[in-house]
Amino acid sequence: MVARIAVILAMVVALLSGCAATNQRVTDIQSVATTQVKTGDSKELDLLLEPVDTVGILETQALRDRRVSFREVVFPEILASGELYPGRLKWFGWCVCRGREFLAQLVLSPKTSLSGKFIGVVVIDGTEEEIAGGQLVALSTRFEFLYPLNLKETEIKVLNKDEILSVSKKRQEIILAQGIEVDQLPKADFFLEVINSWNRVETKRGWVLTPLSEEQFDYVSRINPAYTHSQKWVKSMHGSIALDPYSTAVGMLFDQVNAIGIQPEGWDFGSHSDRRVAAEINKHLLDRKQSVIIELNRRLKASGGLKP
Repeated sequence: MVARIAVILAMVVALLSGCAATNQRVTDIQSVATTQVKTGDSKELDLLLEPVDTVGILETQALRDRRVSFREVVFPEILASGELYPGRLKWFGWCVCRGREFLAQLVLSPKTSLSGKFIGVVVIDGTEEEIAGGQLVALSTRFEFLYPLNLKETEIKVLNKDEILSVSKKRQEIILAQGIEVDQLPKADFFLEVINSWNRVETKRGWVLTPLSEEQFDYVSRINPAYTHSQKWVKSMHGSIALDPYSTAVGMLFDQVNAIGIQPEGWDFGSHSDRRVAAEINKHLLDRKQSVIIELNRRLKASGGLKP
């Protein structure tokens, strides 16, 4: 009897804490309707990221209408080290330009620069004309930090999260002050062809384009991150997996960690991760760094500058 009461109390606490963690709705958005998602409300956007939301690109109305822009950026190493998990490739960002706001989605690319920087691709819900001269930032899963996506890999602590979420003026001020200029970033138009080859999956918050296989996506959809306790499911799956570098990279880490047999929960800085899982993720990132050293040594040797 005592054990049953303890279980019930634990469930109540979990439910209450889960509800308290759902406040990630951006309101007072000063933008065009291209940010509309499943709710159909261009003035409010739910940017809560559960694991199932992070394994692909949210298919916004702007993406369906091809009113999007693509940029390559420096992906912050601390964000990858702290919030990467098997199957994860997406974080949210925000772009501000001439008083208007645009949703952005940051994807961890399989590419690593020869200077050792991880590369990301950003999908911005705005045409080239709409975002020209704009400023861009990326956000951690729970909006605790923002990242200008520059070579310094700057991380900025968010001190007034509720105000930034609810007041457009305050949100725009910090992004204009801290963000990177979109015009400085190289275009990544190739990424549209990449995501067009991915699976298209319907979830509770809309359609997601993902390189995961159906089995992998179904596994992720059952993960309870303790943000909400609603039942997650996959309604339908269309398309086929293409052998692109993104699906290969994501699948490799997924298989490595899944083989350990540990059940993951949240995928943000505040989550408690098993040390073995953390070790596998860090090894995956270090292997990417090591591949740069190997390539540089190969080029140096080929040029005659490195003696065996």
